[in-house]
Amino acid sequence: MVVLTLIFVGLADEAHEREIFDIDHAVQDSVQAWRQPAARGAHAHAVDMGSGKVLVPLNLGVATMLWLRRYRDALLVPITGVTGVTIEGLAKWIVDRPRPKNVGYGFPSGHVLGVVVVLVC
Repeated sequence: MVVLTLIFVGLADEAHEREIFDIDHAVQDSVQAWRQPAARGAHAHAVDMGSGKVLVPLNLGVATMLWLRRYRDALLVPITGVTGVTIEGLAKWIVDRPRPKNVGYGFPSGHVLGVVVVLVC
């Protein structure tokens, strides 16, 4: 967990300083050239795994199941989810990194952070 946190902090610092910003465009162009229309459906499902429409019910369901089984720390599940969203918003505000099309903040990815929080916790 400490190693992952250090990697994240390093990436956040690079994103904030925009030192590698030009490389982003080259990587994006390269990745888009490799896109496969057949994989679009699988990608959409993978992205949905980190969305609120999946994570909120999942968090509530797991917390409810643990609560009904009298697990004393059942509320840690939704608290962890809310903390993850808070950290994401704070990190996006601090780094202030636009998305490639300049619509909102692009780093860190809320979907990826959501999945990581669920899987690590």
